[in-house]
Formats: sequence, C-alpha cells, structure tokens
Amino acid sequence: MIYKIGIAVFYVYFKLLFRAKVTGLANIPEGGPVILCSNHISNYDPLLLGSLIRKRKLHFMAKAELFRIPVLGYLVKALGAFPVDRDAPDISSYRAGLKVLKEGRVLSIFAQGRRFKEIDAKDAKSGVALFALKADANVIPIKIEPGYRLFRRMYIRIGSPVDLSAFRGQKTRSDTLKYAADVIVNRIAEL
Repeated sequence: MIYKIGIAVFYVYFKLLFRAKVTGLANIPEGGPVILCSNHISNYDPLLLGSLIRKRKLHFMAKAELFRIPVLGYLVKALGAFPVDRDAPDISSYRAGLKVLKEGRVLSIFAQGRRFKEIDAKDAKSGVALFALKADANVIPIKIEPGYRLFRRMYIRIGSPVDLSAFRGQKTRSDTLKYAADVIVNRIAEL
C-alpha cells in the first residue's frame, strides 16, 4: 500500500517539477527476473525510477545507513529496498538480491554503486554482473539525464536488454564479472 501511494505522489512530483519523460518502457519484460541498471546522479534517483517505471515493483539495494534512521528506515524497507554495506558487501545482501530475482521480480541497481556525475566503466561494480549471471536475469540499461533542474525537461532512457550471452556458462571469476559490468556500464553511457 505504501509503495502504491508513494509512486503515485512522486509520479506527479517528477512530472510537474522536472518534466520527466521516459522512453523505452517497452524494453522492460512483463515477467521474469529483471535487473534495471542505471547511472546514479542524485538521492532522488530511486524515487524517480520507482515512480516513473510503473510496470512492475522495483526492489533497490540501498545503503545500510538509511535503515538506521528511524522513520526513513521503515519507509525505505516498506518501499521494497534492502540494505547493503557499500564498503564491505556481505552475503545477506547478495542473498536478498538473488531472492528477488529467483522469485521473478525486478532488482534495481546503480551500476557504479555511488553517485557520479559521469558514466565511466572504470567505476563499474561487478555485483550487477554477478546477479545477472547467477539468476539468469535480463539486464536493462537505464540512463538518467541531464539532472534535476526545476521545470527543465529531464529524460529517463531505457535501452534494450544487454547481451551477456558471452559470459553465461563461464565461471564467475572477478575478471569475468568486471568485464561484464563494463559492458553494462558502456551500454548505459551509449543511451
């Protein structure tokens, strides 16, 4: 219930104040495990994506610090997020993300892990590739641009699934995962 109310309120907010426009919604599959992988430019990004991509409920990996703030922690959890320690990821975060995908739901991940002004493959985190390969999930690249400026048009571009077939069936070694993550981040940059 909180999720539906939240996305309705923020949908209006982003449409009116930032004139947000989404292209490529048809690229998100109707069912099955999906990873939405985007750049991260603002703390608003999870709210923006969750409210404008309304086809399916999104589940975010969110920094653990948010869950320690009493009211905010409750809301973040109610909106379908789960905690991750960005500096020392643990097995519980991995299991939570994998569970979302194994249940055929949508996991939303920021490709570079933190907020960056520019999209650069050198900052790509390999976790997105690990989830995609372990859960055999589609990875949908998303680019948010140009930024949050009141009453100026911003775009959310959703691309077609990233082809990771060259990596499927291989051992999930760190160099393989890093290369696959680079491919994903480069696709985001191309949008």
